[in-house]
Amino acid sequence: VLWATACTDSLAPRTYPVAGDFPEIPTDTLRLGSPPAGSYNVRAVVRSLRECPNCPGCSCIPDAIIIGDQVGSAPVAVEVNVPRQFSVGGRYLLSVDVGLGPPNQFVQAVLRGYNALN
Repeated sequence: VLWATACTDSLAPRTYPVAGDFPEIPTDTLRLGSPPAGSYNVRAVVRSLRECPNCPGCSCIPDAIIIGDQVGSAPVAVEVNVPRQFSVGGRYLLSVDVGLGPPNQFVQAVLRGYNALN
């Protein structure tokens, strides 16, 4: 498994719609794997970006943003298609689809939409 943390000052163009109207849950609920499968909103700070380096023959885990609700809280990965559209340290309202990932042992959160927060 190979992954790299991306650092960039310029954001990539937005590739998702605005956040949806879903029940709001804390990031700890995602981290602990306790929400039932469904769509939720999460208020969080982006701590880091995870991107596959796109090298020939690389086996990568999915691109993601690593989020937390406050400094010192345990991080949670949310799969996204272009992590560079998020600002590290930025606060967001994220709409995520939550399901049980293979091999049915961990919660998988995939981004549906987002709003930047002040």
